Amino acid sequence: MNNKEKMKYILTLMEKKYGHPKVFLNYTTEYQLMVAVILSAQCTDKRVNIITKELFKYIKTPFDMENMDINTLKQYIFSCGFYNNKAKNLKLNAHELITRFNGVLPHNMDDLLSLSGIGRKTANVLLYDLWDISVGIVVDTHVKRLSNELGFSKSKNPEIIEKDLMKITPKKYWGLLSKYFILHGRQKCTSDCEICALKKKI
Repeated sequence: MNNKEKMKYILTLMEKKYGHPKVFLNYTTEYQLMVAVILSAQCTDKRVNIITKELFKYIKTPFDMENMDINTLKQYIFSCGFYNNKAKNLKLNAHELITRFNGVLPHNMDDLLSLSGIGRKTANVLLYDLWDISVGIVVDTHVKRLSNELGFSKSKNPEIIEKDLMKITPKKYWGLLSKYFILHGRQKCTSDCEICALKKKI
């Protein structure tokens, strides 16, 4: 079984089990999702959702973020780790969105990557979950680990792993793959897991 065949098999199993899951972060506005994804770096989705439950009472647009004092922002997000850097990026990002994009999130990879605090992982999440645009695959710790274990990529570099996965994954699954791997990683390991059985055959 080559990598394309293995991926097709795994996607069939996971689609049957998980369907078409949405992003695991809570939000109401497009801007709020961007904030939540930035906060999620080195932080669990569960913790981010606790933080944003309060923060999003006051932050719905980049204009709200621009008007919030940075020390007040830090008080809301301090429990998510690297909060000083995240607060700085969120303030810069809000200013950039307002001055360059009239407060509206751009709908393309290049413009998103030009904003403070946004890398390919964040941009891929926003493009797929907000506008159903697939230009890449989100590579997080779950995707890295399973990609290596299943032999889909030998690299530890997220960008190389992303390219390796894009070569063997049908485009319609690019936005779902990371969600499937995250959900699978959260499941209790069982002896009859078909994914683990596949790993043993490799």
